[in-house]
Amino acid sequence: MAELLRYPSTKSGADLTSLKEYINRIKDKQEVIYYITGENKTTLQNSPFLETLKKRDLEVLFMCDAIDEHAIQQLKEYEGKKMMDVSKEGLDLSLSEDEKKKNRRRKENI
Repeated sequence: MAELLRYPSTKSGADLTSLKEYINRIKDKQEVIYYITGENKTTLQNSPFLETLKKRDLEVLFMCDAIDEHAIQQLKEYEGKKMMDVSKEGLDLSLSEDEKKKNRRRKENI
């Protein structure tokens, strides 16, 4: 069933992307598939959680349907890549201490 899933992403423009297409575009050492859930694509595109990932040129899938969060919790991984919610605690991108402090402050203000 995972082969049939399609999502908008930070790099797909107006198109939807499959998990396989996402995997084909990721960087060699990337071990996770980044995603974020929310009401709609516009809201997600403006999320402060994406700032650091965009700077690092990492693609993030936008999951806007109510069923997406449930489905992704069941999937957990795809082709050996873990699914990672960018809005959850514990997202480690090898950030500098300054970047970590900035992210903590931003989360506190949300």
